[in-house]
Amino acid sequence: MIALAGPSGSGKSAIAEMLAGRLAGADARSGEANPDGAAILPMDCYYYDLSPLPTRQREECNFDSPDSLDWLLLIEQIDAVAAGRAVAMPQYDFTTHTRRAERTQFQPGRYVIIDGLHALWDAHVRDLLTLGVFVDASSDLCLTRRLTRDISTRDRTAGEVISRYSRFVLPMCRQHVLPTRQYAGLVVSGEGPVDACVDKILARLAEK
Repeated sequence: MIALAGPSGSGKSAIAEMLAGRLAGADARSGEANPDGAAILPMDCYYYDLSPLPTRQREECNFDSPDSLDWLLLIEQIDAVAAGRAVAMPQYDFTTHTRRAERTQFQPGRYVIIDGLHALWDAHVRDLLTLGVFVDASSDLCLTRRLTRDISTRDRTAGEVISRYSRFVLPMCRQHVLPTRQYAGLVVSGEGPVDACVDKILARLAEK
């Protein structure tokens, strides 16, 4: 069990993808890993379903607080995955802030990579880990990457992204994400080449 935590836009997902590929040589994000391979469990899938709320009210929700995640379901499924059992992983629609009706069958491999802002926030999850990694990056770079992602894949305007970043993302990062750096067994910089970060993670895993 490997966790990748760190600020939004720090490069966690890119590192997770390459790490999974190096460990498994497969498309791990699909959850269809071979028994000796790797699979990525994205914590973004576990946001609460906001369909009961009006659209405008959904937009005002703070998705960067740990309270925005369905921890009961998340921990239940992480426990199952840690025991080698498959789970029906929820799917989240970021354009509407709702949970989709369909779920994805997540089949754990030999390695499971938990990818998320708050991957090191919960003590129970930390106790299950072989290695916790904190991916660090400057707030300027994180904002630039978030602009690119949210405009291209989440139907946001630049103004919406910048407003949310200043109101929610950066304050929550300082309050909830950065303090979890202390729990990491390894800290890497998300500002450099992704393969260099992956090399460091693999080296630390080899030590373990």
